[in-house]
Amino acid sequence: MFSIKLHEFCVLLLYVIVVFVGAPNVSTQRNAAIINSICENDGWQHFTDVESVKYDKQTFEFSHITINSDRFSSNKKVQAAALFLLCTYANDLKKIFSMVIYYCHECQGVFIQEKDPYECTSDLLKIIKKITLLATVMKESLISLDALYGTPLKSTLDDYILYCYLSSLQKVENTIFREAPSENNPNTCNQILENIKFIFPNMIEDINREIQVKPKICHFKIPSAKTEDYKKVYTIKNNQKKNFNFENLKKKLDNEIKKIVIEKYYKLGFYFNPEIQMIDVPIPQEVLDNNQMKPPTTTPYLVEIGNCHIRNIYC
Repeated sequence: MFSIKLHEFCVLLLYVIVVFVGAPNVSTQRNAAIINSICENDGWQHFTDVESVKYDKQTFEFSHITINSDRFSSNKKVQAAALFLLCTYANDLKKIFSMVIYYCHECQGVFIQEKDPYECTSDLLKIIKKITLLATVMKESLISLDALYGTPLKSTLDDYILYCYLSSLQKVENTIFREAPSENNPNTCNQILENIKFIFPNMIEDINREIQVKPKICHFKIPSAKTEDYKKVYTIKNNQKKNFNFENLKKKLDNEIKKIVIEKYYKLGFYFNPEIQMIDVPIPQEVLDNNQMKPPTTTPYLVEIGNCHIRNIYC
């Protein structure tokens, strides 16, 4: 009888080891393989603007991204990659916002001169639409990285990956205008421009607080460009007709957005996963070939991240 109980106890102990120890080990091994694989993409070698990131009491250097990790060190590599990406995204957004503010200033000059600001206002709204789509790319790329972290994001109240900020940026159009600009009513254009002039400087201040106040502080090699810099660089195409088109600055804004998508999305190895309808990180072949490491669907976890942030951080 004693031998039977001992046998049952051994089976139970083995079950505990497999379920509660083995499963997390497989998960962390899988995550280590995935983060190592994605950080091998060439784009990670070209983070020229971020020097280091301090998060809480830890300082993350670029070497934390390039060093190959195992299941014990993968969390640090995931966190370093997410923080560096967060900081470079923030720097890019500040540059774009400064250009938007300058564009808005010049477009208002058209209104003050009693010319028709419809065309430049419409073009600026098209650019802002692209910025909202860019915010989606940034947010989902950061979420897909954070999903590789061993401790789920829901365990902290800190907006670790700018979730709320980028969620707000996705909806910024709703704050800027409720009535579309009218070619026959310049006042509708001016109201939109006034809203942009108020909102985007505040968004720069907000993102500065996000990346320069504890627990996360980004250290940059090169300071962000300021609005005044663009006044020296871009000339405005003025053909003395009824409508004005700020071709140089509009093209520059378009190119900046395309550059971010190419260099900090495609070249970093992210892709759109049609199964979950979100941006995701690719699963390397070594994981797919290992039945134990093959991941379940990530849909519930990624959806839960969104829900818990709304509950905990009140976006």
